[in-house]
Amino acid sequence: MRIGRKIWFYLAIPTALACGVAHFAFNGTLLSKHHGQVSQDLAAQMRTEQLEDSRTHETRLLPDPRPYSHRGDAFGVLSKLKPLSELNADGLRFVAIPSATMSYYGVVLTLESTQATEAVGVISIFATGGSETLDVEEREFSMPANEYRTLTSTIDKLTDGWPGESGFVCLDGTTTAFERVRNERITSGAGDCGTHYEALRAIILAKLRKFVPEVKLPHNDDWRMPPP
Repeated sequence: MRIGRKIWFYLAIPTALACGVAHFAFNGTLLSKHHGQVSQDLAAQMRTEQLEDSRTHETRLLPDPRPYSHRGDAFGVLSKLKPLSELNADGLRFVAIPSATMSYYGVVLTLESTQATEAVGVISIFATGGSETLDVEEREFSMPANEYRTLTSTIDKLTDGWPGESGFVCLDGTTTAFERVRNERITSGAGDCGTHYEALRAIILAKLRKFVPEVKLPHNDDWRMPPP
């Protein structure tokens, strides 16, 4: 009887071990599936937020309290520029905030009437030290009305109805935002990396280089100044 019990005991050990391994393997599979589902859910949420954040909105740019939001930074700079209410019925406000640099930029441009022969604007260059703005250089400029209409038409075609962009992670891009007023209609958008806002920055910078020659503008389309 004792021998039978010993045989049962020795048989039971590997059986129990096998059951334990199977149990952990099963739980591990469940955990792996759960982790995979959580990762997919987070990725889907990130894509949704990126699309919503970067799309064109049919309103002025609204603040965003999230600490990592590019809209929050852009809203702060826009608040330092000439307000939308003073852009008459046809105007543009634009900001470019390159990361890890000592300068960022704001542009206001407006056609004061349908009969105006030129658009008038102001470019603001903000010099920073850490998180503080140390100095602001402002330069007024103008451009022929037909050049302004070409610029804004290009911007409108690029941005109207833009559904947003997702699928990228950006830590050191150039925060970009615009507000466009056309009579009663106001459109706006903000973004960082991605081809859409890269194109918008390049279009505006190319036009400024043509009509604001006395201002030291960035050399690169990402609005970064080269190191001294």
